[in-house]
Amino acid sequence: MCQALAYWANSEPLFFFYAIAIIKQKAKQNWQIYLAACERTKVDSQFLTFIRKLTQLNQENQHQRLIHSLFQEVPHLEEETKQRFRGQIYLFMEMYHHFHSAIWNHYSSTHDLLRSVSLI
Repeated sequence: MCQALAYWANSEPLFFFYAIAIIKQKAKQNWQIYLAACERTKVDSQFLTFIRKLTQLNQENQHQRLIHSLFQEVPHLEEETKQRFRGQIYLFMEMYHHFHSAIWNHYSSTHDLLRSVSLI
């Protein structure tokens, strides 16, 4: 995943920003879900302070506004570029899916997904 993002940052910067916007949105959703799970299992609230701060920063969406304003400045894309981006979107989504599947497969082999820090 990192190699692909590095490639796009160097060769297709516009697509790179698009991919980053998707990752950012998904990360925001994941942190909110993680925070809710921690609160349900009554994880130490001092630990959650930093996660709450992170989700609050994500709610402010400064990055989304920056990416949106960047795309507003882009002139009309020719058909060849659109076709290239369509192929890259498919590739990006496949990689993103496999990335999360690998994480899920790694952590789904344990019965205690949420462990105390002292047990690690």
